[in-house]
Amino acid sequence: ALHACSKGNSWELALKLVGEMKGKGVALDKLCYENAVLSCAKARKWKEANDLLEEMEKSGFAPKEGLLNQVANNAGKNEDKWLIWQNEISNLKRKNIPVPKSTFVEAIAACGSGDVKRWSCAMNLFSEMKGCGIELDSSAYHSAIAASAFHGKWRKATQLINEMKDQGLKPDLNCYSQALKACADHAKWERAVDL
Repeated sequence: ALHACSKGNSWELALKLVGEMKGKGVALDKLCYENAVLSCAKARKWKEANDLLEEMEKSGFAPKEGLLNQVANNAGKNEDKWLIWQNEISNLKRKNIPVPKSTFVEAIAACGSGDVKRWSCAMNLFSEMKGCGIELDSSAYHSAIAASAFHGKWRKATQLINEMKDQGLKPDLNCYSQALKACADHAKWERAVDL
């Protein structure tokens, strides 16, 4: 039944079922928790999903990486997502759970739009990702380059392109187009040609 709730928009029913199961002394397994969390996440009920995640962890079940990302991706309004991603990363670190690469990449992307404070957040997360020993790939660089381009940081965008090349990664069309746009927006055609 919880699986069916996760497929539809039945977060209230999912929470009711979880409550009834606990009331009858039925222990929830990992799959029950994951389906209930997913139901809440799809309905953009971030607080309820987060409460279930905490309960799940207290019961000894570690949520899979994709579930955490779905909760954060479906949470709140777009302008709030960067705060939610920061919170998710803080929660993982507080619990001494390694932050997955995909979570960092999604957080950097969420921080990529908005005010300059968010750009600083994106770059801090990118640096932190490097510091954790996570092998950076094209998706990580693309998120950082896109954030830099969005904020008109053409120097940083081109620096990241060069860093990719130095790391043996081949920048894709999206990476180049973001960096080129940043250069073009600031009349830095010489840098654009160098790319």
